[in-house]
Amino acid sequence: SGGPLAGITVNSGRLRTLGTAASPVYFTSLRDDSVGGDTNGDGAVGAPLAGDWNGITLVNPSSLNQFDFTAFRFGGALLNGTPDRMFYIPSSTANFTNCEVSSAAGVAMNVQGGYLGMSDSVVAGNGAPAALEFLASPIAHLSRMTLRSNAAYGIDLQNSSSLTLLDSTFSGNGGYAINGNSPGAAANIATATFINSGGVLRMHPQLDLTMTGPVSIVNSGVKGVDVQAGNIGASRTWRKLSIPYVLRSGEVRLNQFSAILSLEAGVIVKIKGETTATGGFGVLTSGGPLGLLNIASGRLSAQGTVLEPVVFTSLRDDSVGGDTNDDGGATSPLPGDWHGLSLGPTAGHVLRNTVLRYGGALLNTQPYTMVQAGGAVTMIAVEVSSGAGAGMLAGVSLDMRDSLFNHNGAPAALRLEGGVLAAVTDSQFLRNRAHGVQLEGGTASSKSTFSAVSFIGNAGVAVNADTAQWFLAMDSPTLTGNGGTIRMQPQINLSVTGSVTAGSNGLNGIDVLAGNITQARTWGGPLPFVLRSGIVNLANNAALMFAAGAVIKFKGANATTGSFGVLTSGGPIATLQINSGRLDVLGTA
Repeated sequence: SGGPLAGITVNSGRLRTLGTAASPVYFTSLRDDSVGGDTNGDGAVGAPLAGDWNGITLVNPSSLNQFDFTAFRFGGALLNGTPDRMFYIPSSTANFTNCEVSSAAGVAMNVQGGYLGMSDSVVAGNGAPAALEFLASPIAHLSRMTLRSNAAYGIDLQNSSSLTLLDSTFSGNGGYAINGNSPGAAANIATATFINSGGVLRMHPQLDLTMTGPVSIVNSGVKGVDVQAGNIGASRTWRKLSIPYVLRSGEVRLNQFSAILSLEAGVIVKIKGETTATGGFGVLTSGGPLGLLNIASGRLSAQGTVLEPVVFTSLRDDSVGGDTNDDGGATSPLPGDWHGLSLGPTAGHVLRNTVLRYGGALLNTQPYTMVQAGGAVTMIAVEVSSGAGAGMLAGVSLDMRDSLFNHNGAPAALRLEGGVLAAVTDSQFLRNRAHGVQLEGGTASSKSTFSAVSFIGNAGVAVNADTAQWFLAMDSPTLTGNGGTIRMQPQINLSVTGSVTAGSNGLNGIDVLAGNITQARTWGGPLPFVLRSGIVNLANNAALMFAAGAVIKFKGANATTGSFGVLTSGGPIATLQINSGRLDVLGTA
């Protein structure tokens, strides 16, 4: 209670040490007989311990404190029951070259303001919560550092602290080498080695992070930047790093209307959803979605290139970014390894040269849609593949070009709903496990155009338009090897034009479902219309026109014999019925 004991406080003036490699300066415990001999004359009975003295406080705000070839050992004595800091720098400027800061009972250095420079120095064997702790708004520049065998974090960045770290090594630290779980902090890391540590870098999603140069990671948890669940409240750029970003739990949420989360070309984001009980991938716990990037408000801009795409994938995917989960390739990625990407109602989301794989983890027992877009989205050269459920759901506006949907699940690779305006050009839907595209809950304003789009090898139909209202235009499609081509309610306003390639489908025609036509419609184009069950009823004085060259085929089947033209107890099968309105047939010679 009387205040610090056995320490040095610099209130004004400055502190300098003029050590050399041959003759260092030492600040150490009275019981340390390794330098200066048996000073306390106890015959080396007592060994020095962490916390044998308090520490050094640099308050002088405008002076340069300089330490060369100096060792600081065994400080951090108890203060109100808690180990104190061996160095406390609230506002000063201090440079350390060729120094050692070791064996503090608690934090080796607590820096809250001013400037700290350290080079060619060792920080070792210090206590918790971190060896170097940066609070408030200091600026730190560390180069050629070794941080080893510290009890917890090597470096802890909090508040608005700013760190530049060059060519440094972290070894045997109990916690993360660097803890950057603060939204206002910034870190610039160039060339680093991480060995036998509790983790590499723990990151708040709003941390301003730059990482360049080679990074070596050995036995230090995931080989990536561990992004924590949290909110991003301002525009932020996730830069291309030497290692992937990793989301292992919870939700990263952008929640500022005017903010943009930008992902540079070459960014790799690996995601995992798990339960604490089983460690299994793809399971929703009671706490909420896991492995979810949610752009609740604001915009996402993922701007990859052909050579350096932006990639969202499973933590178990070693094909990009290497063996990030460090299991030696023992596991492989699977659909549903993470939840998905949610794009909120703000207009202007852009994904260019971006890859999304293995999402769609279970949500209330049903697979999550890997990309859910509640706002206007532009997608250019995007791959959406291997989702456990649907690849994407769009409900407002979608401009898609040169993109690929591959191996996604039910109900369709791409779901379009409500009053969406969708334009899909020069894209492919390949080998999806259900429909290629599904139209849902149409309105009078729903409009989708597909130009030069290929649907190949999908288990369901290419386009499932089982909704009463929609304008659907398909120009020069390729439709081969699918469960069917187009399945539609008769009210759908359909236009199929251009050169159509269709073959080896379950039905090489347009599968017209039973239902009512209450508005003027025209059936025509290169594909036959096929009525296989139920009644297509023309009502409400609507006109149905068959354009020149239109082909309409019918089938009525008995469930037992499969014979055509049989009336079952349920009513007529494959019937076109004109209750009101008119039928116009405009054939030509």
